[in-house]
Amino acid sequence: VTELLPSGEGEARELTGNGRPSRSSIPDDSRLVFLRGLPVRVVQTVGTVWGKYEAIVFQTPSGKIVAIVEAPLTKNALYVLDAGQPTWLEAAQADKGTVRQRPEFVSRIVHQGSWQTRVRQLLELE
Repeated sequence: VTELLPSGEGEARELTGNGRPSRSSIPDDSRLVFLRGLPVRVVQTVGTVWGKYEAIVFQTPSGKIVAIVEAPLTKNALYVLDAGQPTWLEAAQADKGTVRQRPEFVSRIVHQGSWQTRVRQLLELE
């Protein structure tokens, strides 16, 4: 299994000092359920360790290949990469700050407001 978007320096730890999960590590599978339920062709799934980021690679109706990297935990944004580039998986293994500097990076979608609509638009479903 490949670890995607590992924690970089300065990022919050998953556990607080007292050993309890921080707010950022509360499970929320609803976002992955949403992505898996989209009516668009799934090409590949990578990195399925619980609590870590998972990439779902979609082929849009126009043929574009897009990787959406998401975690089943609160306080995480999803990251969109151009999976048509052969180095997308290498980029997805970089920390969050580094991946945003890579040419494969398309966007970061924060789970606020109409984020599902933005994902559906990105995948050419709306």
